[in-house]
Amino acid sequence: MAAAGKLANPTSTGRAPVIFAVPPLTFIKHDALAYTGIAEKVFDALEKAGTLSSRRIGRSGARVYHRAQLDDVVARLFGSGMNDIDDEFEGIGG
Repeated sequence: MAAAGKLANPTSTGRAPVIFAVPPLTFIKHDALAYTGIAEKVFDALEKAGTLSSRRIGRSGARVYHRAQLDDVVARLFGSGMNDIDDEFEGIGG
């Protein structure tokens, strides 16, 4: 248990981490893969084809992907609407 006045899980700065209710606007590749659920080979192929693009940001030059573009690519890959499973198998098996 945390002592009075101390945080239970402080970050390296001594402050509690901030958790937002919405996803961030940009992702590094590892987080973009987790966010979209796309396999890394497919992700790389989409990037090579120009469907996905990234920007190098910061001193380390990390590639950053914009959430809106990731959402658009996923929508195009899987269709804009989710189908009801019953509609998919209508008329099969009686």
